[in-house]
Amino acid sequence: MPAPGTLVFLRRGQSVLNAQKRFTGLPDPPLTRDTTRMVLDVLGAAAAPSLAAWELNERSNGSLTGRDRSELLSELGPEVFRFWHQHLRPRIREEEDVLVIGHGNALRALCLVLDRLSHVEVEVLNIPTGHPLAYQVSPDLVPVVRGGEYLNPLAAAVRAGRPGRNLR
Repeated sequence: MPAPGTLVFLRRGQSVLNAQKRFTGLPDPPLTRDTTRMVLDVLGAAAAPSLAAWELNERSNGSLTGRDRSELLSELGPEVFRFWHQHLRPRIREEEDVLVIGHGNALRALCLVLDRLSHVEVEVLNIPTGHPLAYQVSPDLVPVVRGGEYLNPLAAAVRAGRPGRNLR
């Protein structure tokens, strides 16, 4: 892990249901051993405590199908803001390393909060699956580098379909 108090976002990797080629939907099945191993390698740990947080659950599109993504992200807002204030900010202030594994929309909503992104910026934000995005923050919890830094920027850019270009 980089410096103490680092916040790392990881778009949820392969789950057991994904590996079985089954539709995942809303349930949050366990990660495969390969994904778990990759996460622990990033943390530099043999094991890590886990906190299941409903605030970061994926949402069913249901009646939202066809609506603008920024509308959907604004609806995710209250839970994500609560999660940021109750769980992430206190730990980062104590210089704890925090790894957040979540679905794409939940992580984009957290980036919206942390980076103070516009709806246009969050609309085009693509956090590739399985590529850790690390944030170093100042004492007042402002990112040192807006948009964070991928631990392997080249691989993340290729995965996001933007080889040779900055992801932000």
